[in-house]
Amino acid sequence: MATNANIKDCLSFPVDASTLFIQDGRTVGNAELLRMQAWFEADYATELDGRDADANDFAAWLWRQVANKVKGYELRVKEQAIVKPGELDDRG
Repeated sequence: MATNANIKDCLSFPVDASTLFIQDGRTVGNAELLRMQAWFEADYATELDGRDADANDFAAWLWRQVANKVKGYELRVKEQAIVKPGELDDRG
């Protein structure tokens, strides 16, 4: 089960300007978690059915985002590996 501490830890990172994604550091604390909760509860009010969003909701949402990106990548790799009839050579 996810906890608020897990979410804060996984979204916090140190400065490392030598990388593409970590140009600045970020420390996620309670204020940022409350901002996330407000957004999540507004966007997913129907799905939450009146209950407060919690760390498990955030973790599941993050997992869906990552899983969709991974599936898209795997599909691209699969499609690139398929040889189309016009691409076959006749050296056979």
